[in-house]
Amino acid sequence: MSVRVMNDAQQRIRRSTVRGRVLELLALGHSSKEICEMLYLSRTALDYHVAALRDALGASNRASIVARAYNQGVLQPDTWPPSICPED
Repeated sequence: MSVRVMNDAQQRIRRSTVRGRVLELLALGHSSKEICEMLYLSRTALDYHVAALRDALGASNRASIVARAYNQGVLQPDTWPPSICPED
């Protein structure tokens, strides 16, 4: 039996539904404008969530946010569209 331990980044991202949705939409390649319209967020709110994702994952830009999210097990591998891994 495999026990999966979530790291701090996974826990922080999963606690925020909006942050998880932002991550999924970033992984789909949506622009800031599109994400703001889809989630009814201001640009300031979106920038806040992107910065929080960058900090949580130790990333320097949006592409590395997505790459690190896959590498750290936050996004499910081998799925389309991208989605946050469910909690066990």
